[in-house]
Amino acid sequence: MTMSNLSLYTVTALLILDAEGQRVLAKYYDPPHQTAPGTGIPAELGVGAGGPGMGGLTTLKEQKAFEKSVFEKIRRGGGEIHPLPPHIILTRTVVDLHFIIVGPLSTSNEIMLNQTLGAFHDAVHLLLRGQIEKRNVLEGLDLVLLAADETVDDG
Repeated sequence: MTMSNLSLYTVTALLILDAEGQRVLAKYYDPPHQTAPGTGIPAELGVGAGGPGMGGLTTLKEQKAFEKSVFEKIRRGGGEIHPLPPHIILTRTVVDLHFIIVGPLSTSNEIMLNQTLGAFHDAVHLLLRGQIEKRNVLEGLDLVLLAADETVDDG
């Protein structure tokens, strides 16, 4: 009998990248109640490598390198779901922006991640009155960040 991951902490990152792959918004998540990577809730629930709180995306340099690899992966096309071990990446492209949600490849529920990405995109669409472009997102960054915080809570 295998133990399934029943944790709600399945979002590693929520990103918005522009058409050149530059960061417009980036939020990386660690689950609460964790003193060190590999301990706490993720270890108890068996969240696999690349999951929230599993390390590897803590410094700005690591995050920028990760975002570059994500952009290279989605730039090649191939749909909205991209495996980038140990992560899975779901994307939605609007005009000159890429909305991206990242979860652990080994334990993610792609449908749940897709619904989360859809909810975030729809919230931003409503807040910006349907004009989702880089300039408008930067002008309304406070609203977009609020939508991100309300959509994903600690991963």
